[in-house]
Amino acid sequence: MERQLKCYVLSATAAAALVFAAGCESLNNAAMDATAEVAEASVSRAQVVAELREAQRLGLITVGEATVPTPTAEQARLIAEAGAQAAARETVASK
Repeated sequence: MERQLKCYVLSATAAAALVFAAGCESLNNAAMDATAEVAEASVSRAQVVAELREAQRLGLITVGEATVPTPTAEQARLIAEAGAQAAARETVASK
């Protein structure tokens, strides 16, 4: 049960990060859609952390009522690349 809760929280966190990265206007609807997609996609914690850190490095994560920046195509590519590298490191480490 605890593992399922952790997976759900991780999925919800990843979904929220995806919503912010996409610059989506409707957080509630998009988060629900993204949560369903992420639940099916099975994203690792390391991958989510790597993508979040890259988004933070690029200045895309805001706090408070600041305007949420929309990532450029290059920034989105860098975020996805960071996640892919983390997933690859996990695969190598698990062998």
